[in-house]
Amino acid sequence: MAGHAPRPTAAPRITATPRKIPALPRLADSVIHFRALTLARAGRPLVEDLTLQIHPGQKIGLVGANGCGKSSLFALLRAK
Repeated sequence: MAGHAPRPTAAPRITATPRKIPALPRLADSVIHFRALTLARAGRPLVEDLTLQIHPGQKIGLVGANGCGKSSLFALLRAK
């Protein structure tokens, strides 16, 4: 039949069976754990005898005066 456009074909139907993703094993009870940490820069103690444990999902704030060691503590965490 001349003049008729071809019939559009239906898009293939994709079906998926939902699967539960297994939980990963917990590697530790804490993400960050310091025990009796002392941190000094250029011979000046910034942190002395710090014991701290941060658990997965916890949020903390780190505040302090300029030069008290906040950035040095993060540098320690980054192994710099």
